[in-house]
This record gives sequence, C-alpha cells and structure tokens, in this order.
Amino acid sequence: MRRILEVSAVALSAAAITFGLSFAAMRTAPASWASFPQWLEAVATGLAVVAAAVAALYAARAFGLERAREDRWQADQRRAQAALVAAWASGPSYHHDRAALIDGLSVRSGIDGARVRVRNASDIPVARVTVDVSVDLSAEGAEPMRRVSLGTHALPVLGPAVTEDVVVHADEVLTFNDPDVSFEDVVVTLRVGLSFIDAAGVLWRRNDDGRLRELGDLSWRY
Repeated sequence: MRRILEVSAVALSAAAITFGLSFAAMRTAPASWASFPQWLEAVATGLAVVAAAVAALYAARAFGLERAREDRWQADQRRAQAALVAAWASGPSYHHDRAALIDGLSVRSGIDGARVRVRNASDIPVARVTVDVSVDLSAEGAEPMRRVSLGTHALPVLGPAVTEDVVVHADEVLTFNDPDVSFEDVVVTLRVGLSFIDAAGVLWRRNDDGRLRELGDLSWRY
C-alpha cells in the first residue's frame, strides 16, 4: 500500500507540473491564430500526462489488490493441512479414594488424568504431536482453581485420516484447594492445547480455544 501511494503521488505531481507549465505557456504566449497550434499541443500534452498519471494510479491499485489476493491464497495453502489437525477432551480420569465409601462405592478424591481425542483429517502425516491439558476446578461457594496444568502426552507421528484416543496422565493427583468441599461436587473443565509439525516442516500451535497459529518454519532442520 505504501508503494502504491508513492507511485500515485509521483504520477500526480508530474501531471500537475506539466499541466501548470502548459497553462502558463498559454497565458504568456501572444494571442494570435498563429500560436493556436502551440496552445493546442500544450493542452494535449498536459491531458496526456494526466491520463498517464490516472492510468498509473489504477495500475498500481490493481497490482496491490492482486498481490493481496496472492498473499491470502498462499496463507490459506500454508494453513490447509494444519487446519485439519485438532484435539479435544473426552473427559477427566478420576482418582477414587477406596478408603472412603458411600453406599459401598469409592469416592472421587481428585483427577489423575484426562482422556483426549486427537484427529488428523488430512491426507498426510504430521509429526512431533504434543497434547497438553490444563484444568479449571470450581465448586459452589468456594474459590475456584483456574488453569492448573495437568500434564502432556507426545506422539512421534499421527498418520493421515487417523483419530487416536490418548490418556494424559497427571504427575500427581490433582485435588481441590478447599478440603471442606467433596470432589463429588467439583465441576471440572478440561482445556486441551496441541502443537505439531506439518508435512512442510512448519510448527503449529492450536490453543485450547481452538485458534490456530504458526510458530515457525523448521524445515531447514531436516
């Protein structure tokens, strides 16, 4: 866009100068029929320069629009495979306290992992897939626990058109921060992030809100 404005400014300045000189020549030249062809030529020259400036302006604008379309197309192609790779939570894996029983059943005392589904809907494998899970815990009348890291799970390769169910194991059992609240009453919200390298060697990150962003081109390493 800056280049287009520069070209347009130069072209219009040249047109203004030429037209001004032509007009000045018309005003200073003696008013006689003999000089009429010179006036006509000066006016024609000025109009030709203005037309050229307008043409240059439109050509520069058209080039800019075409360049923007090409950039968008290349960006879409670059994201094409990455857009087909995703992960989402199937549910938490609860830890049960077998020492405490209610109606003969063990009681939930925390979370020891999460079940996650990873999907590559493209026709080409992706590599170095890493799933990371964080969790929000809340209970009525208690201070919530937000964005506590639960753990990660790595896959060397995720094949084409494949969906894998994986379990992300916690390093230790995650319990609620209020001992007076039974974990049976705790609301668990799992948040899944995903990173991977596509077939072109580009590293991608999909946040827990689903947004996809490019982190860098690693193809030079291979």
